[in-house]
Amino acid sequence: MWRVTAKLLWAFEFEEIPEKPLDVNAYTSSNLVRPLEFEVSVKPRSELHADVIKRELTGALDFLSQYD
Repeated sequence: MWRVTAKLLWAFEFEEIPEKPLDVNAYTSSNLVRPLEFEVSVKPRSELHADVIKRELTGALDFLSQYD
């Protein structure tokens, strides 16, 4: 889990949408407590990051195509 989180934080900027402020206290009220749905802006950190993401996606899709 840590590795996936680290890669997401490396690749993307996560920002609050000004028109839709986050409520850090918005949770479900049941036995299984989880955050309510929320919207954020997710953008690549830079063009270099976007290029790496695209290159890795292409490689992953090529590898996975053998299972089609």
